[in-house]
Amino acid sequence: MITLEEGDLRLDLPDPVTGRKFDDAAHGLSHCMSAVDWIVELATKTCFVEVKDPDNPAAKRHGQSREFVDGFLSGELDKNLRTKFRDTFLYEWACDRVGKPILYVVIVASSAMDDAQRITRMDSLRRELPVGTPDPWKRPVAKDCMVVGVETWNKSFPELRLSRLSEGA
Repeated sequence: MITLEEGDLRLDLPDPVTGRKFDDAAHGLSHCMSAVDWIVELATKTCFVEVKDPDNPAAKRHGQSREFVDGFLSGELDKNLRTKFRDTFLYEWACDRVGKPILYVVIVASSAMDDAQRITRMDSLRRELPVGTPDPWKRPVAKDCMVVGVETWNKSFPELRLSRLSEGA
């Protein structure tokens, strides 16, 4: 089993699912490219996963939780999320690792947001990304995108358990 961590969140990947932390210095281009947090390889698709965790106890202690949620809901982060996807896609494409449809998943672990707010942000993000296969393209760049909370992630991907480290998961 592979375990990926980002802040206070942990993702458990059972065999044969593979994944890796991507937003670190290992890719060597952090000086000029943004990156999603994790890349998860499923049998039929690749998930680029960006994690935003305003409910992280450290963020709450420093008063950053509400500030993040307000900025996220206003759309302030859309450009940043778009750039993370595009740079990650370009990097993976240049490494010849783009062979399956890509699903971009943004996890927003916030009890201050509801599913309707996340859906609104997802619709906005879809407009920011090259989702689908517009004419004259022969292949999609992004098959689709999702903006989910922890509970929705666990319902959508029951085999890929997302949990909070501070809750003794």
